[in-house]
Amino acid sequence: MNRQQLRSILSQTKVGAEVNSQAHGLATRSTLNLQMRVRIALCLVKRGLCVYPLLDLQEIGRQASMNGAEMAANMAGTSHDAQATACLCFVDAMVHSAPVLDVGQYCAMIAAGFSQEQIIEVITLTYGHLLLSRLCALIIEQDETVNCIPSACTSASLA
Repeated sequence: MNRQQLRSILSQTKVGAEVNSQAHGLATRSTLNLQMRVRIALCLVKRGLCVYPLLDLQEIGRQASMNGAEMAANMAGTSHDAQATACLCFVDAMVHSAPVLDVGQYCAMIAAGFSQEQIIEVITLTYGHLLLSRLCALIIEQDETVNCIPSACTSASLA
C-alpha cells in the first residue's frame, strides 16, 4: 500500500475526512506562509513522518518559489533562513521529545520572531503529521497481517 492509497483510505473515512477538512481549514487560515508549512512537511517527510509524497511537496515548494537547495536543507532540518532554521529545530525537538515541548526551543522560536499563534500552529501541524503518519503505519501493519478485527467489532456491528 503506497502513500497515495493511504491518503485515499483516510479521506474515505468519516474521521479521515474531518482531519482533511480541518487541515485544509488550517492551511487557508494559516498564520504561517506556504513556504514555512512546506518546510515543516519536508523536515518530517525525510524522517518518514509525513503522509504526503516527497515529489508532491517538492512541487508545492517550487510553486512557492523555493529552490532545490533550500528544500534539501529543509529535509535535513535546517534552512538558509535563520527564522526557518529555528522553526525546523523546534519541529525536530518535538519529534524527538514528544509529547514534552522543549522550553529552550520555544524561547528560540520567540527570539526568531514567531508569535505565540504561529508557534501553536507549528505544534498543531507537526503533531497532526505525526498522528496521521502513525495511523498510516497501523493501516499498513493491519494490511500486511491476517484480518485482526473480529467481526463483532466491525463498524457495521457498532451501528
